[in-house]
This record gives sequence, structure tokens and C-alpha cells, in this order.
Amino acid sequence: ETLCLGWRRSFYANLSGGLQGLANLGNTCFMNAVLQALQHVGPLVEAILELNFSKTRDSKKHKLVTAVYQMMQRQWYNEGENAFRPLSIKRLMSKSASQFAGNRQHDSQEFLVFLLDSMHEELNKVTVKTYTEIKDDDTADDNQLSEIWWQNYSISNDSFIKDLFVGQMRSRVTCKRCNRISTAFDPFWNLSIPLPPGISCQDSTTVVDCLHTFTQPESLSGDNKFYCGACKDFTDSTKQISIYRCPKVLVLHLKLYIIVGGWKW
Repeated sequence: ETLCLGWRRSFYANLSGGLQGLANLGNTCFMNAVLQALQHVGPLVEAILELNFSKTRDSKKHKLVTAVYQMMQRQWYNEGENAFRPLSIKRLMSKSASQFAGNRQHDSQEFLVFLLDSMHEELNKVTVKTYTEIKDDDTADDNQLSEIWWQNYSISNDSFIKDLFVGQMRSRVTCKRCNRISTAFDPFWNLSIPLPPGISCQDSTTVVDCLHTFTQPESLSGDNKFYCGACKDFTDSTKQISIYRCPKVLVLHLKLYIIVGGWKW
């Protein structure tokens, strides 16, 4: 675990807290669930608490990160006996993503996506983003292509949030007409993985089973045909995705919900 995540176990040895709760601000359990989880991600806690927001301009530039910093300071240095009220985080997130305003219930995974992205943008060292179109290269191997795509993404994204949470997905599409393989490598912040087909409430399964289902080959036909550059036509194809570059902190979202009256639960 230490080698995989690259954080110092000794860091926690100097902290006395970790047991403080979060107050519900009114149907904010979806937010608190995310914040509680993030407060126990070792390398994130270490990176956040080692930030220096002593300069006023830093606090103004990093409003959300500062709010998260204050929450973790309270959590891990045991400053106060009462549950922490994450009002600043709720207010800032409601401002940047209006769907979180008010007191309605929301999806925790959706909140996590917006929270990490907002923190990343505040900390991103890149001010002018560039984008370079990457064309198919049949002569390069997967390692070379992966690095090209990764560097293309990293040029515009540089923060410790990205370093911790972003991985790389490989998508391989094989044309059934000419057998040409098209490969792409895309960054991801989290994976929404399905349960194995045919599973019932009485059955047991594992995350590995879900990941295996997630990476099964998919047939592309009908309206989902893939445009083959060699055939110059939309053709029946097979697509398979896999995790090529695993992030230091892998976020998995289980597709486990039902729809009742237009609401997803």
C-alpha cells in the first residue's frame, strides 16, 4: 500500500484526530459521504495539509481548496469537539455548480466529480491550455502511444489532484471488415463499473468481477458503427476498453440504482 500510493505512514502518526463527524446541513448526506471518504485518503490529506495558505492572495485564488484545507485541519488536528459544519464547501460548490444549490438530495458520485475537478482547476499550474489532435499511428506500440496521449493531457493539466486521481484508459476498436485496429488512450477520474449480468440480491460478487464485466468486448453495429479510416466507411466493429495506467487513488462507482418516478436511487 505504501509503495502503491507513495505516502508516508509516519505522517498519520503525528495526527491526533480523524474521529470528528460532519454536520448535516439539510439533505447533505451525499456531500458528507464524499468529504468523509476524501478525509481518509492518505496521500490527499498529506498534500492538502502541507499547503501554505498564509498569503491572502492564495486564499482568494484557492477558495474551495482552502475550505477543504480548513475542514481537514479541524478533522486531523482535533480542533473542536463538535461536528464540523462544511458550510463554505457547500456554498462554493453551489456557486460553481448550481445543481447543488438548495437542500435537495443529489448523487454522491456526481458531487465527487465536480469537487475534484474544481479543486484541480484551482490548483492547476497551467494557465493557458493547449490541445493537439493525435492521429492514428500504426507504427507506434501501445507504450509509445500511451505516453503521447498522456503528455498531451498533462501539458494542460498539472496539479497534485490530477497526479493522485487521474488514470488512463485504453480503447481498442477492431474493424470486422479489414481487421484494422484503432487505439486511443483517454484520461479518466473515476470508473462507473456495472454488476455482472444476471446477478441477484442473493448472489455475492467482487470488485474484480465488476471490473471484468466492465472490460468485456463490446459489439459496435447499427447506429453504433465505427468509422474505419482504412475502409473509409462505417463498419461493424468490436470495442474493448482496459485500464492502461492506474491512478494512485482509483475511484470506483458501482452502477447500482433503480429509477422510480423519474428519480434515480
